[in-house]
Amino acid sequence: MLTIGLLFFLAKNWHSDKDRLIIINNGLIDERIRLWEIRNGVTSNASQQQAIVEQLIQDQVLVQEALSMGFDQLATVQARLKQLSEPLTAGYDGPAAQRIRESLTEQALNADTTIHNYLINGLEKQLKASIAVESPSEQAIQQYFQENSTRFSHPPRRSLYQVFNAADTTPVELEQRVQQLKSEKLHPKEAYKIGEPSINGYQFVQISEQQLADKLGKAFAERAFKARLGEWSAPISSAHGLHIIWVDEELPAQPQNLNRVRDRIVQLLARDDYEQQRLASIRRISEKYRVLLPEPYLTPAIYRQ
Repeated sequence: MLTIGLLFFLAKNWHSDKDRLIIINNGLIDERIRLWEIRNGVTSNASQQQAIVEQLIQDQVLVQEALSMGFDQLATVQARLKQLSEPLTAGYDGPAAQRIRESLTEQALNADTTIHNYLINGLEKQLKASIAVESPSEQAIQQYFQENSTRFSHPPRRSLYQVFNAADTTPVELEQRVQQLKSEKLHPKEAYKIGEPSINGYQFVQISEQQLADKLGKAFAERAFKARLGEWSAPISSAHGLHIIWVDEELPAQPQNLNRVRDRIVQLLARDDYEQQRLASIRRISEKYRVLLPEPYLTPAIYRQ
């Protein structure tokens, strides 16, 4: 059911095709900010509120453009209008029912969020159908690969052994194990017997920092990748307990072969090309409209002409 607030928005925001002016009031902005804060579970700051308002502007522009192109005739929109009007026209027939439907249709097209979503989705689908993405050239593929080489390289990796100690290991016991490891010069492959069983095992082979973080936490992985090669570390804590580690092998980042990532690069370039064309289409639509906002919000330059 449309609320009085939404009807007020209609009265304050309706614009003619002649000047294509959109006036957005505080009520609509406050509602959009409120919904954003509920969805994200935080209070928005000034920068976030400006971004929310800019997205609101774009949505309103796309809604009005969709209406000007006849998208109000979409089956989903008509079904929604029928759903809204039926309770209000019950008991009426003839001209009276028709007047109610016409009034409600005008209100709903400009204020109903569900209808706005249908309109925007319809317009976005048409924009997508109008965009032709060409296959990138070999030169473009090679250039993208060179400019993003680190993105396509294998990250640094380490192989390491660990002596695991439960979280309730006393400081005295822990120190004794550290000294035993250093004095007895046990091979790292055998040293795990000094400690306790670990659900993660005692050896990690050629593992990246991210993979290690997935197992034992970010803080642990960062310290493990700073530990010296070929010696026992000081105890490093994790959510599981305390770990004394021996870094046995260190592999630097290794670049990928272009042929192994070619298909992925083609997909990325196609996605970027599509997105650039989509944004250009939205910009051309935006240039048709002028937008007025209440203070302290800033109207983007494209809507101030």
